[in-house]
Amino acid sequence: MNKWGTLLFSISSWLMQMIKLNLIFVLVSLAGLFFITFFPALLSVFYVINHWNENGMDQSVLPVFMEGFKKNFWLAHKLGISSMALLAILYIDIQLLIRLENINLFSMVILLILLLMLTMSTIITLYVFPIVVIKKTSFKQACKLSFFLTLSQVSISFINLVGFIVIHYISITLPLLLLFLTTTISVFWLMAFAQIALSRVKIKYEVCH
Repeated sequence: MNKWGTLLFSISSWLMQMIKLNLIFVLVSLAGLFFITFFPALLSVFYVINHWNENGMDQSVLPVFMEGFKKNFWLAHKLGISSMALLAILYIDIQLLIRLENINLFSMVILLILLLMLTMSTIITLYVFPIVVIKKTSFKQACKLSFFLTLSQVSISFINLVGFIVIHYISITLPLLLLFLTTTISVFWLMAFAQIALSRVKIKYEVCH
């Protein structure tokens, strides 16, 4: 097999593994009516992709996925619920301010602050999930690292956010991607940028102690 054939085979194998992982995520999320299993299943996708980065893709997807699911079940709920609650509160506050009939300078300043907080909180959330599995750390330490990366790597964080939005915009226009690739491609993107941000600032886990 020539180098192009080898490359095509490698890409095809990688793509099939990504599709398989995405389907497992969707099925496990549906099995728990999303509310019970969505966040553990989502963190398990991060867990599997991190496992691939560290150990290769030889091992079957499902056992690694279930290992991450059981290991991080409660941590995933803690991460997911706290992150979504914070983002929801900020979003509701912004909507309430926008709907005010008499918007003065003070309310505009508050609105800009809330928009900045929402953007920063979103970026931190996009870092928290990969940081937990990459650094194998606690919720508290992952939040510290994510906050530090958001402030210290502004350009990387901005590209990370924009790329994440683009992936989901494309998925809205091509709904079948939601079933087959959206989650795994998103997670792959977030994992890559978390690794880039970590390597650029040369963070070690002990820094946040």
